[in-house]
Amino acid sequence: MPVHTIDLESEQDEINFDHADKQSYVFMTDDDAEWRQVTEKSLDEYIEYHDLQGYDELTRVVMQHFQNIAFKYMHLSAGDDARVLDVGCGVGRTLPLYARDIAGHSLYVGLDPIHVNVERDYHFLCAKAEDLARLTFAAPFNLVLFATSLDHVRDVRVALDAVKTVLADGGYMVFWLGLHDSSLVAETAGSQVLKKIFSCQGLLRRSLHLLKWLVTGLPALLLRCAARERSLRKRMPLDPFHFHYFLDDDIDRLLSGHGEIVERLRIPGTNSLFVVIRG
Repeated sequence: MPVHTIDLESEQDEINFDHADKQSYVFMTDDDAEWRQVTEKSLDEYIEYHDLQGYDELTRVVMQHFQNIAFKYMHLSAGDDARVLDVGCGVGRTLPLYARDIAGHSLYVGLDPIHVNVERDYHFLCAKAEDLARLTFAAPFNLVLFATSLDHVRDVRVALDAVKTVLADGGYMVFWLGLHDSSLVAETAGSQVLKKIFSCQGLLRRSLHLLKWLVTGLPALLLRCAARERSLRKRMPLDPFHFHYFLDDDIDRLLSGHGEIVERLRIPGTNSLFVVIRG
């Protein structure tokens, strides 16, 4: 696979993925220390999940739902002639699970800032979303995907403004967002508990499992949610991997300034929200 290094100081041709052979481009800039620290802490997790495909069953189901909604808007935008940019595609050498059908019916390009596995079995651009405004492409993209990657972007508004510079007129951005509302944390935990309880046979065993959870599990969940809410109010990180922790009420305000919200779908039993905006 050809790997091209992009140097803005020298004359260069447009970035062109219209080749039968898969192409990789690398655009490296001096990153701020905080971004580098968060990225490096995430690296082991990314490699496990993206390269080794270590997803649980529920995550795979949500991925399929995301691919279905992305497929719908890919065809609305340009059909099989669509050009798709996947922002935050991960570090895997192979296509992300949620993009495999999409890539078979479009020109698919993955973008990720982590300089790992640069030679891949799909077109790849090693750069940050914010860098897109500085780069020149042979043609714009009809569909841009953010699959649980927007919370890893340091400045959401700057990144989305940059994405719009490479989005075709009438194109779509499709977001898979993880929400951090306590009600959703409780809903997800509760559904897992009920699944475990009803996997037991007999009223007595189910009742004992429920009683145990009410005595120990529910208080622990209440304390965990209270601690999360305090951290969110103080704008403190919940983990070392993300810059942002989105709440449901924040989403429309955050995204509506970058296009018209045309669809909003939450996956029950999870904290996953899909949002589609037309640029």
